[in-house]
Amino acid sequence: MYLIYMFAKHPALAFFAAAIPIERPVKFYFCSIVLLCLHWHLGSPVLHAQSYNTAAGFRLGTDWGLSVRQRLVQNISSEFLLQSSLQRDETQLTIMGVFHKPLITRRLNFYYGAGIHKGWVGEEGNYEDPFGLDFMAGLEFTIFRLNLTYDFKPALNLTGGEKTFYMQTGISLRYVMWKRDKYPWEQNRRKRNRRGGGLFDFLKKK
Repeated sequence: MYLIYMFAKHPALAFFAAAIPIERPVKFYFCSIVLLCLHWHLGSPVLHAQSYNTAAGFRLGTDWGLSVRQRLVQNISSEFLLQSSLQRDETQLTIMGVFHKPLITRRLNFYYGAGIHKGWVGEEGNYEDPFGLDFMAGLEFTIFRLNLTYDFKPALNLTGGEKTFYMQTGISLRYVMWKRDKYPWEQNRRKRNRRGGGLFDFLKKK
């Protein structure tokens, strides 16, 4: 019933889900994750999450390779993945935007995001290089300078690829290279808010 309510509230997503060329059971779980993340994002207040600015390390699961996360602003970060598949003769570069939501503390987060990937098939592959969309949801825990995550990352190939839909999971271990600190533009914005230097505040004083 909840999914029916969410599809009725976001008809564009219902149309998008119906157009995805994947099997119905997989499509159901995929759409459920997307809708739940969207509902959480739209219905949750903004809280401080993600206790670092930059972290880099390794990801191991259905694919293995390098992972780098860089905080952009507030609770939004970018992630860069360069991976080789353990199931196919294929290497992929993935770029994603990730939203972080704190659980109890900002060191323990639920995160979700989306992005794109470009793959290169090796000599043993008999299909075209893949290109498509990626989605991600997972849990993140940071202690001292170690960042540990577990994620579920479905990938939809728009062109090429051995299959249209890849189901990927992985564990990442990263080293925190730069702990969380406010960027200069965030510090300047905070100072402006304290001073109340906006046009609206000026008019109110008048």
